[in-house]
Amino acid sequence: MMLYAFASMDHKTLVIHASVVERQGKAYLFTAKSGTGKSTHSTLWLKHVPGCQLVNDDNPVLAVRDGQVYVYGSPWSGKTDCYRDIRFPIGGIARINQSPECRLVRQAPVLAFALLLPSCSGVKWDKHLYRAQCDAVTEVVSKVPIYELYCTPYREAAVVSSQGMGAWDGALDEAGFAVNRQSLKPAGVTLPPDPTL
Repeated sequence: MMLYAFASMDHKTLVIHASVVERQGKAYLFTAKSGTGKSTHSTLWLKHVPGCQLVNDDNPVLAVRDGQVYVYGSPWSGKTDCYRDIRFPIGGIARINQSPECRLVRQAPVLAFALLLPSCSGVKWDKHLYRAQCDAVTEVVSKVPIYELYCTPYREAAVVSSQGMGAWDGALDEAGFAVNRQSLKPAGVTLPPDPTL
């Protein structure tokens, strides 16, 4: 994976530590430190936001092509068997922070850069590659909305983030609930009981 990341940096391509879901032709990425809840948050979208699918659960590839930023499935999806040859334009990227209350805050480009860069696989010791990586991140944050998501591991987090990023208007199915029974789910994720249900 690291060899691919290094070899592709000169081509406006980044390998990022994130979990990715797709809805209505756009991808939504969730970044965070390991153990914070990226897979849990994707699982919440798959369970509570209609029409979602898992794209990658660990290390997708971002690339700037023809002025647009795309995310690609990759052979590096962690514990989840989700190695998919697909691509989607990106609708938003959210950095997850655990919090007792849910809120989504869109970030200005400078802070967005600081939030996104640490999630990308890269090298600081090679000035040329590091500059290429920083240039790619700069282009991504100029074209894609970047957010900070403060959230719980419950349904409300998926509602707040999906509506805030423009992925879902909150409409429910005939039963009054959003459930995706056919979605591939991240491996090893067990959601805690939601105290609000």
